[in-house]
Amino acid sequence: MKALKMGNGKNKTTSIPLTIKGKEQEPKVVTVNDKAATRQAIINYLEKSLPIISNNKFLERSDWHAKPPKGSLEEDWDYFGIVFHHQGNSPQHSCAAMHGSMKEVQDMHLSKYDDIGYHYAVSCTGEIAEGRDIRFKGSHVKNRNTGLIGVLLLGDYTEPGEAGIEDSWDILYYNRRVPETQWRSAVVLAHALTTYFNIKQLGGHREFALSTDDRTCPGNIAMPLIQKLRASMGLGTP
Repeated sequence: MKALKMGNGKNKTTSIPLTIKGKEQEPKVVTVNDKAATRQAIINYLEKSLPIISNNKFLERSDWHAKPPKGSLEEDWDYFGIVFHHQGNSPQHSCAAMHGSMKEVQDMHLSKYDDIGYHYAVSCTGEIAEGRDIRFKGSHVKNRNTGLIGVLLLGDYTEPGEAGIEDSWDILYYNRRVPETQWRSAVVLAHALTTYFNIKQLGGHREFALSTDDRTCPGNIAMPLIQKLRASMGLGTP
């Protein structure tokens, strides 16, 4: 059964298969362009899929006690790209717990944005949390957010010597690889998003950044996995 690609039709319904490891689960019926129903369908997809690989569930904003946006958010919907980020270039960002990390990121973003900038976050243990509601444009790529879904990998995937970080960093740095549980959940999330949106591009923050914005995110350690995922899904380079 062909996966749904969100279009511009109105008042149409279609059966959407949820396929995990080759097993087709019960189809969901979603009204095309019903944004609330699509948001919930993505959550349902992830809640069905995550226990299979990580014994974790999807966390909605209310589950991690997100603060409400401090201002009006701009709507967005015709998503064409998935952008992977990592949490930061610091040893304090080495696979911290999901609840505390989400609050930390939101508090930091509220100092300059109206809400947390990423749409989803993936913890090192495989949990996925909802960030900014998918119905609203994110704030995660400078001057280029329209049509782009922001996914945050918790942890720091910068390698020694990258972005001016000295080799001595290796003494403190213990996030030497992306944990398998985290990456498997990230792959499930990418497949969920391509099921419900007409995604054409997938890449790291550095690939989507404008030429005037020098970025190393999501780090040299995560980038090869992102490139392999892009190739396996047949998606384009930004």
